[in-house]
Amino acid sequence: MGPFFFEDTTPSVSTRISCFYGTEGTEEYHCTITPRSQEKFSSQLEIVETAYKKALSSLNLLPHSAIFRRFFCAKLYRNAPYLLTKNFSNPYAPDTPCAISWIEQPLCTGGQIALWAYHIKDPSSSLKKKNEASSLILTRNSTTHYWSVGVIGSKGNTGDQTRTILEEYRSFLTRHHMRLRDNTIRTWFFIQNIDQQYQDFVRARKIFFCEEGLTEKSHFIASTGIEGSHILPSTQVTMDAYSISGLLNNQISFLHAPAYLSPTHLYGVTFERAVSISYQDRMHLIISGTASINKKGKILYPGNVARQLSRTLTNINALLREKNGALANVLLFIVYIRNQEDSSTVEKKMHALFPKTPIITVLSRVCRPGWLVEIEAIAIIPATNPSFSPF
Repeated sequence: MGPFFFEDTTPSVSTRISCFYGTEGTEEYHCTITPRSQEKFSSQLEIVETAYKKALSSLNLLPHSAIFRRFFCAKLYRNAPYLLTKNFSNPYAPDTPCAISWIEQPLCTGGQIALWAYHIKDPSSSLKKKNEASSLILTRNSTTHYWSVGVIGSKGNTGDQTRTILEEYRSFLTRHHMRLRDNTIRTWFFIQNIDQQYQDFVRARKIFFCEEGLTEKSHFIASTGIEGSHILPSTQVTMDAYSISGLLNNQISFLHAPAYLSPTHLYGVTFERAVSISYQDRMHLIISGTASINKKGKILYPGNVARQLSRTLTNINALLREKNGALANVLLFIVYIRNQEDSSTVEKKMHALFPKTPIITVLSRVCRPGWLVEIEAIAIIPATNPSFSPF
């Protein structure tokens, strides 16, 4: 078994779906929906909703199978009232439990909204899940999965807010008998005005991680740190996160590809390049935000977005190869482009290489000004691990 891909493109919208079918029966889906029209936000939201319902119907996916939805929006503060009118985009709607994330990151195409949705279908039983505040809690066999969205600290400078976010998340983990070091698999940090604020964020995260025992001698956490804005203008940092309880120690490993990429601490940051989580019939590979960098931590091909894109994909492939994976196993790409003028080059190349793979492409400044493009990815590869529980 392995990944399958579906595409449904009309003049008004592009829908792409990937699916992993495991031997033990559980199916995982990633879906991206991007309007192709240039209509106003409310009209594009209607287009996305219609396409999403069509996709679920065509795949025989019930609404209860939804785990996570992220909406990439233009002018979020102005357009948030429209998101609140729809159950599928309203985090507070009395709908089926789902983690719903909003972030202001405009699309490269000029569109105003795009959707990434993650679903799980288990033919053997109904999903056991619930919402707790801004987190979705999903119990699967011996593991429990926590998708937390929109964690903020609205007071103080970027460093202060970063620490408040991490303290709040630590409290959440503690309530559920978890620790940042042992249980947090993946984070996304969205930072306003990243060119000016990134170093304050980096310092605050590094200090907090050290206090929690996360150092270059232990490990860090897979992550993306990218420009993005919250609905509240005073919020300078926003975090989404994914943690798991109930895993065995040998179910988690970190990927490095040292012939291609440097350890992140060499240039003062604290995250892992990628992480793998092994289950009975599959392995999840979560690739952090990755750019055109070499094993010494230097930016390659400054000013050339085409060559930076090629090197970025080479680096991602090198990480996947550590677990016998490849780019063909990727179920989702999220692509961040610094400059609008580079978007056509990047999008054409990505869609030529991955004609059906779900892809979201947004305008977002990358953490180092010399990087023109950054990509994160999620892959699943078949595995045989009889000593581990099913996913």
